[in-house]
Amino acid sequence: MNSIILSSRRYCLSMLLFSIVLLAIACNGNTAAEQPLSAEKVVVSKHSDPFMDYLKQVVGLSMNEFNTEHIKSINRQYAAELPLALYDGQHERPDSIQVSVTAGSDKGPAELILLLPPASAARPTVGTIIKNFGKPDSLPKDFPMPKDPLPLRFTQFDKQTELTIRSGANQEASARVETIVILKKK
Repeated sequence: MNSIILSSRRYCLSMLLFSIVLLAIACNGNTAAEQPLSAEKVVVSKHSDPFMDYLKQVVGLSMNEFNTEHIKSINRQYAAELPLALYDGQHERPDSIQVSVTAGSDKGPAELILLLPPASAARPTVGTIIKNFGKPDSLPKDFPMPKDPLPLRFTQFDKQTELTIRSGANQEASARVETIVILKKK
């Protein structure tokens, strides 16, 4: 009887040791997120939504970084994914997202204007902007509503940054944004 108990203990210990070894071999420290991408899982774009990533990066710039040279650098980062063109005051490019930068001074804020072409696939909706930047500032209740909708303003970033969007004839979530203005105040 003792030999049966002794052999069952050995069997249990050997099975436990075998399970631990198998577990150690199977768990080599790589989680699913750390696994290298196979050829089938290659990501074409390094950004999930390139335009929103671009916009967040520009909005996040400090006043010192908010200049033409820095914007050009960011534009180069997104050149493969977005049709960005720095507006030079002379040549309009109707098929590109035109970027106009005005440096700030003691008299006025720095300003970046994005004109989005009607046929651009990168053109976000009002709902996408709200999803990424929160609800826009509300108008006073006694403010008379004009015939054309006013631009939507977002100011919850910091004291110096303001984002304004304009979307044609309505401000519904599905409306496509036409113009985006980012102001950086001193």
